[in-house]
Amino acid sequence: MSDDALPLPASLWDSPEGSDVILSYGDKRLHAHWDVVKKCSGYFRAAFRKDYNGRCVWKEGQKEIFTFPPNEDAAAIDKMLRYIYRRRGGLIIHKDCPPLYSYEIDDMLLLVKELILADKYDVPSLVEDLLGHFSNWVMFFFDHQSHTIVYQVIATLYDNDHPALQPLRETLAFKFARIAIAEDFMRSKIFVELMEDVPRLGLETMLLVKRGLLRNDLQLSFD
Repeated sequence: MSDDALPLPASLWDSPEGSDVILSYGDKRLHAHWDVVKKCSGYFRAAFRKDYNGRCVWKEGQKEIFTFPPNEDAAAIDKMLRYIYRRRGGLIIHKDCPPLYSYEIDDMLLLVKELILADKYDVPSLVEDLLGHFSNWVMFFFDHQSHTIVYQVIATLYDNDHPALQPLRETLAFKFARIAIAEDFMRSKIFVELMEDVPRLGLETMLLVKRGLLRNDLQLSFD
């Protein structure tokens, strides 16, 4: 395993030692390390450069500080940056997350915000892990008869048309379509509730079933 695939020492997080850039969000000013953040984020890889003195400077501001826009959730930014420091190409987010059953609605709404940030700041490994974790969480709660919780969270995906959420909406539609085919889901009270709470997902599920898109090759891709 290469050094890039190994987790970094926890002491490096927010450590002034070796820090060459400040990341500012909310009320926090994080001592960061360009060599770390550029490993996972294409955005930061392009946003900073080394000047002739070897200092890390933001290309637009010509200074060693980057301030996240105030409308971006500070807690979601913090989770994204902690992921970058934990992973650096090696760790998988599922190993760092609590068990699915311990999640509350607010946790999953924060995850949605984190997914949007991971897309904007070009952290593809985090996008992939969050997509998988979110869809697994939805199916876990759905299987355990917590449909109200699931629909509350899913509804936020359809209230926000951000393109970063489209792959997640598509994944959920395929998963619900599989349930519909296997369990006569569309005749159930649960599906009626889905149509009431998240009508767009209900319609997308119906279209997938009607068009017969769940061939064996597609089923395998969502197993």
